[in-house]
Amino acid sequence: MLTGHVIGLDLSCSLLLGTIHPNSSLFQLHHLRTLNLAYNNFYSSSIPHNIGRLRNLRYLNLSQSFFEGEIPTEISYLSNLVSLELFCYGCELDERTFETILHNFTNLEVVSLLGVNISSSIPVNISSSSLRYVDLGHTNLRGVITESFFLLPELENLKLNGNDLLKGVLPKIHPSNTLLELDISYTGISGELPDSIGTLSSLNLLNMYRCQFSGSIPESIGNLTQMRKLNFGNNHFTGHIPSTISKLKHLTFLGLSSNSFSGEVPDIFSNLQELRTLYLRNNSFVGSFPSTIVSLTHLQDLELSSNSLSGQLPINVSMLQKLTILDLSYNSLNGTIPSSVFGLPLLSSLLLQHNQFSGLDDELKTNPTLAHLGLSHNQLSGSLLQSLSNLTNLSMLDLSSSNITVHVGKQITFPGLEVLRLSSCELKDFPHFLRNVKTLWLLDISNNKIRGQIPKLV
Repeated sequence: MLTGHVIGLDLSCSLLLGTIHPNSSLFQLHHLRTLNLAYNNFYSSSIPHNIGRLRNLRYLNLSQSFFEGEIPTEISYLSNLVSLELFCYGCELDERTFETILHNFTNLEVVSLLGVNISSSIPVNISSSSLRYVDLGHTNLRGVITESFFLLPELENLKLNGNDLLKGVLPKIHPSNTLLELDISYTGISGELPDSIGTLSSLNLLNMYRCQFSGSIPESIGNLTQMRKLNFGNNHFTGHIPSTISKLKHLTFLGLSSNSFSGEVPDIFSNLQELRTLYLRNNSFVGSFPSTIVSLTHLQDLELSSNSLSGQLPINVSMLQKLTILDLSYNSLNGTIPSSVFGLPLLSSLLLQHNQFSGLDDELKTNPTLAHLGLSHNQLSGSLLQSLSNLTNLSMLDLSSSNITVHVGKQITFPGLEVLRLSSCELKDFPHFLRNVKTLWLLDISNNKIRGQIPKLV
């Protein structure tokens, strides 16, 4: 039946400015069920207290509208809410109102308070059993994490990230858990990862970056077969990478950096054909470059720096045709750098510094995408600059601590070069090719044997 009442108002992304007057006709719309003011600019104004008069509201979205100050306690009058989104850096919500929302709003399915300063202890009991999506990231939550959220029967997304005062250990996970995404990154949650983590069979995102976890990763991680993003970086995990990770064939992101993993990097990657990002840097891995990595034809970012890998790079690294970043710096890799590495068609950053490479092909093919190249602190010598002369789109080149020669008579041009590091290279002559470089802003030729006057470059 048509009543003539306004029940929905969507003013999101409407370039609204200024403040909402307390006597605005907006608050006369007592039948309003949906109000969306997201992505506007109410800079320096607070959320009006009269928002509490809209008792029939079921959906309220004030995200990223630059409200400031305290969120009015009258918001606790909106007990019919199904969805509450207040993404707001600069807003504050008192603890009592926060508890009212989680205890008395029994129909609530979505609550997103990202950036709101709650400064409250994490709730022990939650009555809103309908909750499906909870985002309390960067809300200054504190205290000890409890089972409260993990017992919610309908919960699919839980984000508690960015609350560094949130402590405790991860509770044992109930087998009936329905979680799809769990993000507790940048918190103080610690202890060992419980074996029950493997019961989260529906999980497709697990982010525990920069927490305080220790011990080994349980083999049960292989049960999370729907996983797409798995990030355990910057913790204190030890032991080996469990081989069961090979079962996570839908992974697009695997982050294990900055832990204390040891042993060889297991050849477990041939099943992970959807992987785009692989971070294994800053661990204690030994042995050779893991051969099955080259089968990951969708890989875009590969970082294995700061380990103790040795041996030569495989020639068939050319299979990584979509690679944009390759960082193998600070290892003990040796031999000749295959020319195929430089020829990867989408590669923008190649970092091989602080290894034991002894040579590369005399002349490389043109690569229009390679911008950052680090080859310092290897055992390279001779006509390196001439060998690299076809890499004409370089903006950063680091050949420090190499015994290189520069032939004055041969034309070398790096027209877009911005950073050039040639310290400790036994240079006897100033690199005259720099006369053709108009974009340079950082030049390091310290600790060489250059004599005479510095030529005018411009």
